[in-house]
Amino acid sequence: MENSQVAVYLAYSTPHRHTAIDRELYVPRSWTDAPDRCRAADIPDTRTFATKPHLGKQQVDLSGASRCVIHQGLTGDSRLKRNGVEG
Repeated sequence: MENSQVAVYLAYSTPHRHTAIDRELYVPRSWTDAPDRCRAADIPDTRTFATKPHLGKQQVDLSGASRCVIHQGLTGDSRLKRNGVEG
């Protein structure tokens, strides 16, 4: 997937409602290793590579959530994690 946009989303859901809480653009290593490419796409020079699970863990940590469902949309991998998220 060289020329597409992938994002990591944090959402809150109940049986009756749901809402997006946070989102973060996933930038692949091939881009973070090419500063000129990032600048051309208005991605800050300070941006470093982070895996999608790491970005998700940062979002959950900042939210203070203790229970969450993780869904990896590109592969369809879903699992329930309690008391933290593996990164």
